[in-house]
Amino acid sequence: MKILEQNSKQLKLKLESNIEGEWIVGSTFLVGIVCVFAYALIFTDWLSINSFKYSSTGITIVLLGGLFIYLGLSYLVRHYPESCCFDKNIGKFTLKTKSYLLGLKTSEYLLTDISSVKVVIAQVEDPDYYISLVTVLKKEIDLTTKYNSAPKGNTEIAQQIADFLNISLIDKT
Repeated sequence: MKILEQNSKQLKLKLESNIEGEWIVGSTFLVGIVCVFAYALIFTDWLSINSFKYSSTGITIVLLGGLFIYLGLSYLVRHYPESCCFDKNIGKFTLKTKSYLLGLKTSEYLLTDISSVKVVIAQVEDPDYYISLVTVLKKEIDLTTKYNSAPKGNTEIAQQIADFLNISLIDKT
């Protein structure tokens, strides 16, 4: 996470994501496809539609392949934070997210709906710091996810967001 631009009326952030998320997506989906094709080639007569051979091994391969395809697709359709902008001129917070399958999505929130900035540490060894905005309805808007968690130094950016919006910082580290 880094600040792209900051002045008295606007704060723009780049929310960086790790490459490991893309590797997981590709490999998970690929394993699923390989399992299903292996079943189709080994346990069925590829040319004859009505001659399926059901076996416990074949069914296991199809179920395992289906699980990997489901996991791969769930990563592909999930939206990951990419950038955000706090704009006091128009009184809105704009969050741009990306999905590997669905593309870019832009969400807008009123600045007056944001009540605090929350920082949470996820683990003790090699800690991950997750940053989110808390709305007045207690909904959390994640600025970091599992694949772009913020290192400890980025908690300073969370403090800058809180100072810019003149709201409280909830630090659960």
